[in-house]
Amino acid sequence: MKLIKPRFVSDELKLLRFLYSRMEFPVDDLRRYENLEKGFKGEQQFDIWSEDILIDGLLLNDLLFEVNNTVFQIDSTLISQGTLFQFEVKNFEGDYYLEGDKWLTLSGSTIRNPLHQLERSEILLKQLLQNNGYNMHIESYLIFINPNFHLYHAPINQSIIFPTQLSRFLDKLNRTPSKLNGKHSKLAETLVSKQTFQSPYKRLPNYDYDQLEKGIYCPHC
Repeated sequence: MKLIKPRFVSDELKLLRFLYSRMEFPVDDLRRYENLEKGFKGEQQFDIWSEDILIDGLLLNDLLFEVNNTVFQIDSTLISQGTLFQFEVKNFEGDYYLEGDKWLTLSGSTIRNPLHQLERSEILLKQLLQNNGYNMHIESYLIFINPNFHLYHAPINQSIIFPTQLSRFLDKLNRTPSKLNGKHSKLAETLVSKQTFQSPYKRLPNYDYDQLEKGIYCPHC
């Protein structure tokens, strides 16, 4: 497997890190910042796991696209001979449960159904490929990377990969027949070139220069 597009800290998370060291965040902004940090750490854990993918494939991380005025992001994309694998990585921690189609924490708080996000991304990705002359089979997976995650009443859904299944899922990937050619390299180039680089979802706390703590920031303190 060859890494074509590495993962970097997003501009939004960089800005939030700078601000967090110099001001006190309101509760909602603090929660968003902590969720972004946690999500990025989960993606880094996935990157370590993906180093053991041994097939002839091309891996692209953090692709951001806009199709029909809709922006969507794919955490990781693996191009193999006949299949494009889409991975949505979640670093959820703790106990969750399902109530019908709803995902909830044990305290009863509702979270967005991550399967809906996965399905939406697959539809838009398929349209993006078709718009650029590709008709490739897509397989989408929701990867729960944190070993301290548990989902009660979990359905039998082959699109969901739980922490205890990661090793078996890696074995399955590595048994995928794959021999790439120039068409696959061209597809990777197309995906990179079709990215949009400004997400409309970037949200920063309200601040002004006078309220920020001044001085040189020490990364070790």
